[in-house]
Order: sequence, then C-alpha cells, then structure tokens
Amino acid sequence: MELDSLQVLQTTQALEILEKLRDLDLPLDGTDIESVLAIVMGIFGVFFVPFIAIVLIVWLIFRYRHKQNKLKSELIIKAIEHGQTIPNDFFETTGKNPLKKGIIWTSTGLGIILFFVMIGFTGNKGAFSGIAVGIIPMFVGLGHLLFHFFDKEQAKENDSDK
Repeated sequence: MELDSLQVLQTTQALEILEKLRDLDLPLDGTDIESVLAIVMGIFGVFFVPFIAIVLIVWLIFRYRHKQNKLKSELIIKAIEHGQTIPNDFFETTGKNPLKKGIIWTSTGLGIILFFVMIGFTGNKGAFSGIAVGIIPMFVGLGHLLFHFFDKEQAKENDSDK
C-alpha cells in the first residue's frame, strides 16, 4: 500500500514539473537541447577533464613517493630492531643527476625553439613569438647544467679542505 502511494506521489510531482516546463514555452524539438548539451560537454571536456587529469597525476606521484618513504622507514626500523647496521649510501637518492636533467631540459627547449623557427620560415609570422615558449625549458636546463658544474667544483674544494 505504501509503495503505491509513493508511486502516485512521484507521478504527480513529475506531471507538475512537466506542466511548469510547458508554461516556459521552451522549444523541445531536440535540436536546441542537443546543441546545449554539445556546448556543455565541450566546456566540460576543455576545462574539467584536463584539470582532473592533472590532479590525478599529481596525486599518484605523491602517493607513490609516500609509499616508498613508508617502506624505507619500515626497513630502517626492522634493521635497527635486528641490530643490523645501515649503509651510508642507503640514504642517498638516485636519479637526481643535474647533468642529465640539464641536458634533457636544454635539448627540449632547443627543440621547441627550432620547431617555431621552422614554422616561421613557412610564412607564419606569429610563429616567431612562440620561440619564447622554448626559451623557458632551455634556461631551466642551463640552470641545471650550471648547478652541476658549480656543485662539482664545490665538492672538489670540500675534498681538498679535508
């Protein structure tokens, strides 16, 4: 009995909503609704999907790093509990080579610059303004290279002081 009264209530509410829609005099022939839906989907696709993808990628990176740090901490605790010594190079991080980063970033920047220069030679005058896009990663790479060479000299000075 209660289910029937609930269905009747929902049906009457749906009919009231349809009557209100008819009073608005909206063209419901399908073409306008489809165009509005296409616009909404386009806005969603252009703005929200890349944002969600970036947030997801950043979250996955931080989750991976947290998991690695947690496993490393657990390993240290177990080693200490069993009386094992921890090697000095255990705490050094690998893959943080500024020379490698510098070469990659500088090459990427030069590639982008070369791309926009080649497009500019085809007659597109606005392409030369795109060269600035390649200058940014190029200077990031040069910064990494400078850091590598200055850090190497600093390490030599520290070794000679000892």
